[in-house]
Amino acid sequence: MPSGFPDWTPEGDTEETRRLFMRWLEGQEADFPHPPDDSWKGRLLDLVEEFVHPDVILHNVPVRRPGRDGWVEFLMGLGEAYPDSNTNYDIIMVDGNMAAARWHYTATQMSSHFEHEATGKKVRVEGVMFERFENGKIVEHWAMIDRLNWLQQLGLVDEEIQL
Repeated sequence: MPSGFPDWTPEGDTEETRRLFMRWLEGQEADFPHPPDDSWKGRLLDLVEEFVHPDVILHNVPVRRPGRDGWVEFLMGLGEAYPDSNTNYDIIMVDGNMAAARWHYTATQMSSHFEHEATGKKVRVEGVMFERFENGKIVEHWAMIDRLNWLQQLGLVDEEIQL
């Protein structure tokens, strides 16, 4: 195989990975918009504990500490700052123990997040994510998000900046 291609083939049962991935995605969206209390936090913790390995490897996720605990802090912060968030999955693909989704996210920033004060502005952001499963748990997660566009929509970066 040419050198620009991965030298591995996904392992595992594609249908089992699809089932796990779909339950993971559906579980994350079950509480949005949030109920008026904080009950969603307990359900999110249960979901993460069920599907995410404690030592999950995170790629391109702005966490303050590694692993599942760092990811939980990130997800909780996102849920608190953007309580009306909604994620739509445009494409979902699964092969062996690997799953991928192209998605778009809409939400209104209602409290501070990543040291940015609340703007009250609505955003629509696109991205992709990849998950690698082992023994029914996510052991590796990749995220690619259009962060520049996100910050531009919040008015935190000049809209004229292009990369």
